Amino acid sequence: MTKIRVLTISLAILFLAGCGGDQFSSNSLTEGDSGPEATGGSGTGDSGPMGSGAKDGTGGSTGATGGVGGASIGGTGGQVAQEDAGPTDSGSGGTSTGGVTASGGTQPNTGGTPNTGGSGSGGTQATGGVTGSGGVTGSGGTASTGGVTGSGGTTSTGGATGSGGTGSGCTPNPVLTQCSNGMAQFCAPDGQWQDALSGACFGTCHNGMCLPVLLDQDPNQKWAGSVTIDDTFAYFATPKEIKKVPLSGVGGSTVLVGAVSPLQTYSNLAVDGVNAYWTNGGGRVMSVPLTGGINTTLYTGTPPSQPTGLVVSGGFIYVADRGLGSVMSLATTGGSPTTLTSGLNLVAYLATDGQSAYFGNITEIDKLPLTGGTRTFLAATTSMGSITVDGGYVYWSDGSGIHRVPFDGGQPTLVSNDTSLSLIYTNIATDGVNVYWGTSGTNLVMKAPVVGGPATILASNLGAGATSIAVDATAVYWTQSNGNVMKTNK
Repeated sequence: MTKIRVLTISLAILFLAGCGGDQFSSNSLTEGDSGPEATGGSGTGDSGPMGSGAKDGTGGSTGATGGVGGASIGGTGGQVAQEDAGPTDSGSGGTSTGGVTASGGTQPNTGGTPNTGGSGSGGTQATGGVTGSGGVTGSGGTASTGGVTGSGGTTSTGGATGSGGTGSGCTPNPVLTQCSNGMAQFCAPDGQWQDALSGACFGTCHNGMCLPVLLDQDPNQKWAGSVTIDDTFAYFATPKEIKKVPLSGVGGSTVLVGAVSPLQTYSNLAVDGVNAYWTNGGGRVMSVPLTGGINTTLYTGTPPSQPTGLVVSGGFIYVADRGLGSVMSLATTGGSPTTLTSGLNLVAYLATDGQSAYFGNITEIDKLPLTGGTRTFLAATTSMGSITVDGGYVYWSDGSGIHRVPFDGGQPTLVSNDTSLSLIYTNIATDGVNVYWGTSGTNLVMKAPVVGGPATILASNLGAGATSIAVDATAVYWTQSNGNVMKTNK
C-alpha cells in the first residue's frame, strides 16, 4: 500500500512538472490530459492528493490516481482566468477501477461564462433618465467545481443609477418641454428638468407652455390699444373707452371714461397713481382719475398737431407730436405746453428715465434733458418703431430687429433679429433682463435676453395680433387687435 501511494504521488508531481503551468496566459487555456486508470482492486486506500491546476486559469488538470479499489479524487480544476475568459476546458480526470470519476475531471471549466453578478445594477435606464454609465458585464465567470470565482464576477462598480435618475432626467434639448404640477419646464443641458418660469402657470399648462389668461373681452370692441399697469390694475384704451381690469382678472373690467372725441381714437396711455393720461386722435392730451369720473382735456393742438408718444414723470407729461415734429412738456394739471425741441422727422414714440427723454427721429435715436436743451445723437436706425428704457440702456425696434445702446451713447448691439420682428407693430417692453414684444400675422408674444440670444415664444395661436405690451415682476400683459386683454407668465 505504501508503494502504491508513493507511486501515485510521484506520478502526480511528474505530470504537474510536465504541464509547465507558468507558461499559460489568462487568454490561452488547454485541455487537461486524462488521468491514468487506477489498477488497484478493492480496498479502502486513501484518496490521492488534490491536483493543483495550472496557474492563471488552465483547464482542469488530470486527477491523481486513487488507491487500489479506492475512489480517485479528481483534480480541482484550474483557477478561472483572472481577466479574459478562455475557451471551455475539460480535464478528463482518471477513472479508477471500481472508483468514481474524479470530481474535477469531467467538469467543464465554465470560466468563460459571464458571472451572473456582472451586470451593473445601475445599467437600467432611470425613469425619464439616461442610462447608467456602469453596468458592464463582469469579465470573470463562474468557477469550475472546486475552482475560484473569477475576479470580474463581482457587481460592476459603475452600475449606479444614471445621472438622470430619481425619475427626473431627460435627454438635453432646450425645446423639449413638459408640464409638472402646473409648472412649465424645459430640459436643461445637464439632463434635468428645470422650471421655465418663476412660478406656476396663471392658467393652464399645456405641452410645456403656460396658456395665456383672458383678462377682458368685449365683443363690441374690435381693437384694444395701449396698455399700462400699476401694482393692482392694467389700464388700456379702446376706440370708445378707457378701461381698467384687475391684474388677477377677478372682478372684471371697469370703464373709466367713455367716448369723448369725435374721432374716438386713443393711444399712448400712461398713469401716475392719480390719473390716467392719453393722447387722442383729435390732437388732444386728456386725463381721467384712476377711480373714474370726469375726464379733462389738458391740451388741444392746432393742425398739423398730432400728439402720439406720451410719458409721465415728476408732475409733467412729455409728448411727442408727430405732426409738429416736436417734443413738448405739459403739467399734469394742464396749462400751456413748453416745446423742448423741434425740427424732428416723424417722431412717434417716447420714453424717459426720469432725467431725459429718449425718442426716435426716423433715422436716429436721440436723447434730450427733460428741462430742454441740446439734443444728443445716440444711434442710427433704419426706421423707427417702439422705444423703451431700463437699466442704463435705450431699447428700440426697427426694420432690422430690436437694438439697445447705453444712455450715454456708444456702439449699439442687436438684441434680437427674429424673423417674426418683420411683422412687429406693438410697442416693446423690458424688465432689464429680457425684452418683450408682440407680433401680427404670426400672432405671437415673445421675449429675448437683453444681452442678445434666441427669442422664446411665450404665447402663440392668439387669434389676433398683439398691439401693446407691458410687464411686471411675474407677468406679461398685452392687448390684441380683436379687443382682448391677455396675460401670461413671463
